[in-house]
Parts: sequence; structure tokens; C-alpha cells
Amino acid sequence: MAVSSIKVQYLSELKAGDHIKWKRLPGYDHHAIVEWVDQNYNEVHVIEYGKRDSRDGKGRIRRSIIYGVTTMYKYIYDRCYDAGTVLWRAKSRLGETAYNLVRNNCEHFATWCKTGYEQCSQIPSAVRRIANGVWEGVSGAGGTVVGRCVAKCAVTAAERGTNVARELAGLTCRSFKNAVSSGGKAIGKNSLKSACKAGVIGVSSVLCEGALFGYTCYKACKNYKHAKKGVGDDKMEKERLKQQRNEEIKEAACEAVGAAIGGAALGTAVGSFIPVVGTGIGALIGGIGGGIIGKLFGRLFG
Repeated sequence: MAVSSIKVQYLSELKAGDHIKWKRLPGYDHHAIVEWVDQNYNEVHVIEYGKRDSRDGKGRIRRSIIYGVTTMYKYIYDRCYDAGTVLWRAKSRLGETAYNLVRNNCEHFATWCKTGYEQCSQIPSAVRRIANGVWEGVSGAGGTVVGRCVAKCAVTAAERGTNVARELAGLTCRSFKNAVSSGGKAIGKNSLKSACKAGVIGVSSVLCEGALFGYTCYKACKNYKHAKKGVGDDKMEKERLKQQRNEEIKEAACEAVGAAIGGAALGTAVGSFIPVVGTGIGALIGGIGGGIIGKLFGRLFG
């Protein structure tokens, strides 16, 4: 089953049974099924699974009204239920309160209404972002260890009149442990620590975020190609899809840059106060937090 999304410009493009999503500033997308459209009042009446403005704080399937189509997208399926069946399925679950962020959220509900299968594209994306942050954290901790070893060897080389490369080559497991546990004093006097730490975190962040950005670009181009097939020879629609693809790539670029800078900066800063573990935690928090901030920036100004 192939699916793509097209950015909505006018209410007239929407009809009952459509699966739509719109971007929210915290950095995630909200999904719903269109029940009907009131063009006189610029309203889109939807059935959604959400808990925003809920009095009891529980997520529930309910009717809601969306005004306008700003940042709204419509999903195009090559195989799905007809509009009547989609609406019947959506209405059959009105009042349900079994919301679960991971297993039963708004996107799960919308895809189930359209296809019978519960799917959520945002979960794998979040997992990749967290995995990237974890890797940056691990590499950040590794950067601290490497920095300590190099700094310790630099001090030893200065005392013995040798060079760092020779001391590193002769480093045994025992001396490695000593470098990690007792090399702090030497590190404090040697700028190699910061250079190695920042270098390892920076390179790792760039590589991780570059890979994630490349994957996002691939998805955006794949979506563009699939959606383009459905518009035939309409040049205006093709141009609109092209702009949509470029916007998605800009947003992904902002997210990647924010995560790379945030991971390296916060990892190095926190690591200055808490050896090894602090660098890893700082890089992890910086990578994830920087990615969210970058994505927000991309949505606001992209």
C-alpha cells in the first residue's frame, strides 16, 4: 500500500472521509478524519483522537472543529476504504478513551479508519531521534575517555621526552584504567582534553545527524514522486508538490543542525562539570532537545 501527503491550500480540496494532519508547534503532527467541511465559516469538522482541552486529561475520540487549512496536509492512498466506510468506522469509536501515545494515538486511529491497519509514522521517527541522541551521548562519553587518555599520554611524553603517539602505542589496559580514573589533574592543565572531547562529540553528531537528514530527504523525495503521479500533467500542482518537498527538507535541515550543535555544545559544557557520564548525558539531552528546537525553528521560519 502506497501513501503520500499533499499540502492543502483551499478548503475545497477536502471532502468527507479524508485523512488529514496538521503541524503543531511542539514539533509533532496531529491526525484526524474529515467529517464534513463548512466553507461558509471556514471550518473543517473532524473526528479525532486527542486530549487537548480535555477536562479530565484523558485522550478520547471526539468531534472537533479546525479553522482554516494552515499547515494542513491530506493523505493520498492508492488503496483504502470508500468515504462512507471511513466515516462509519470513525463514528463507531466515538467516545473511546483508550488513548496511548505509543500504541493507540491519533495517527493510529486515522490510518485504521482509512485502511483497517493501525500505523504511526511518528513513532519510528521519534525512535530514530532518540537513538541518535543515545549514540551522541555514548560517543560524548567516549570523547571524555579519549581526551583523558591522550592528555595523560601527553603529560607522560613530556616527562620522558618521547611523543604522544609512542605513549599511546605503549598504553596497556592497566594504564588505560589509570588514565581514566586518575588522569583528571593532568587533564585540568592540558587543553587536549577539551579539544578531543569536542572533536569526538562534534564529529559523531555531524555523522549521526547527517545520516538522519539523508533519510528524511529520501522520504520527502519518495513522497513527492508518489504524489506527483496522481496530479497528471497539472504543472501548478507539480510545482506545489515540489515546494512542499523543499519545505520538508528545510525543516529536516533545521532539525539536524539544531541537534548537532545542541549535542556538541551541551555535551561539552556538562562534561566540564561531570566527567565521562556528564558528557554523555549532556550530548544525549542536547541532541534530542536541539533537534526539537531546530524542528520548531524550521516550522516557524522554514
